[in-house]
Order: sequence, then structure tokens, then C-alpha cells
Amino acid sequence: MLVMRNLLFLVVFMVSVVPAFSGGRSQEPTAQPPSPAPTSQPAQSQESQPPQEPEATSPRPAISFLAQDLWDFVVVPYETETLQAQVNARLELGFQPTGIHVIPGESISVLFSRIPLEDKRWVFAAIEPLNEVNAEFEAYLRAGWLPQDLSVFQNGLHTLFTVSPVEFLSWRVISVPVNADIALTLDALSQVGLSQAKENHFLYGISAFDNQIQLLFLATEIEPAGSQVVFRAFPNDGNSPFIGIDAMVADGALPAGFAVLDRWFIVPFYF
Repeated sequence: MLVMRNLLFLVVFMVSVVPAFSGGRSQEPTAQPPSPAPTSQPAQSQESQPPQEPEATSPRPAISFLAQDLWDFVVVPYETETLQAQVNARLELGFQPTGIHVIPGESISVLFSRIPLEDKRWVFAAIEPLNEVNAEFEAYLRAGWLPQDLSVFQNGLHTLFTVSPVEFLSWRVISVPVNADIALTLDALSQVGLSQAKENHFLYGISAFDNQIQLLFLATEIEPAGSQVVFRAFPNDGNSPFIGIDAMVADGALPAGFAVLDRWFIVPFYF
């Protein structure tokens, strides 16, 4: 399995409260993130050794899925080596990360969709402390990194970036309270998504922390294909999220991240 050199992995253990974040081109980053400029070539597979299916770490139940070749889901320990191997192997197989969920010090879950990437460089980062999140996150965007979901924790956020040629204009994270009635929660998420789309901000990630759901929106020079987003909630009982994701993907939907609650697994989909 291939290992890429430009993976950033920061481990932090601090306590604070997560506010909403936002940014735009007017802000000046305070730190320089890794540059996706082609100063070094991403790892390439050898012709004599075609990419192999990575070691199975997927919690998907052993049943026949309608769209099982169009998505994947893995859980790895909270450390670099396994994450590198799993992500790089799936990139070589034509998958792109489209969702993450991180339990600091324990595990990293990654949702993949079959979207081949020409440039396979990527970065996984824990951005903290809170008073530096805006500048640090925006610095990645300015350098050409596109977030593929986010996972909020006590003192900041984790995200997985891939390289993007599209220039961003502005970004924001909006928090939505979790209602005991999941239908009301989904309705509130949908309303926020609609209101942001009217301002040309589109969903690029979702997370759940401290009884709030955080939604990441970006405005870019190019409107993303399939900008209609719908939110679905599946019981967090082991198999239901994967059966639900598979049915939606088989119907032509593209996951745009996922958020894990005690009882629910919330996934936004683009059509």
C-alpha cells in the first residue's frame, strides 16, 4: 500500500466550547499550511504492482448492497500509518473521501464515494485552538485545499482536505440545535441549507458536538454539480446507516459528510 509524504496529523487534548466559525478572502492567515503546489509528486502505484484492495476494516454488514461498488466506509485507529494506508489504497481504486468522524485518541471513520481524483494528494488535520481555527482553516483553503467534511471536537475541528483547482470566496460553519424530535432537526437543517444556497454557499461538511449539529458551507467560483441537498437520518444501530446510505447512492445521491448522534446517523446527500 502506498504512503503519501504530505499528511499532516496533529493530536490535541484541550477543553473549550465550540462557537460558529466563518471566513472570507478579506482575512489574512496566520500560519502557512502545506502547499498543494507540485513541489513533490504524489505517490504513484508501480506498474508491476496494481493497487490491491486494502485490508478489510469496513464495518459494513456482510450483505449484498445495491451500490456496494460506489461507496465504502472504514474505521481505523487514531494514528497515521493505518489512515495513510487505507485512504491511499482507496484513492488508487478510484474512491474519494466524502465524510469523516473522529473520536480523538480513539478512532477515525471515513466515508468514501467512487469519484476518481487526478491529484491524489491529501491532508488530515486537527486545527486548534479555537481562537486560531478561522485563520488556520482559511489558510488551507487559500493554499488550494478543499475540505471533505469536518469533525468538531472540544477545542477545534478535524478535517480531511483534498487538492482543488477551484478558488473559494468565503466559508462559514453554522450550528443547529439538536431537537428531541429528529424530524424537526432534519427540517431545521434543510432550512439552513436552503437559506445558504440562496447566498451561493453550499454544504461541504457536517458534524455533531455538544447537542449541536455543525454545517460547513463554502462559496466558490463554480457552483457544485448537483447542488440540491437533502438530509436523511438513519438509526444508529449498526447496520441501518449503511443500508440507508447504499439505497440513497443507488438512487444517484452523493454523500456530503455524516454526523453521529447517540441515536441517529445523519447524512446529507447531493442530487
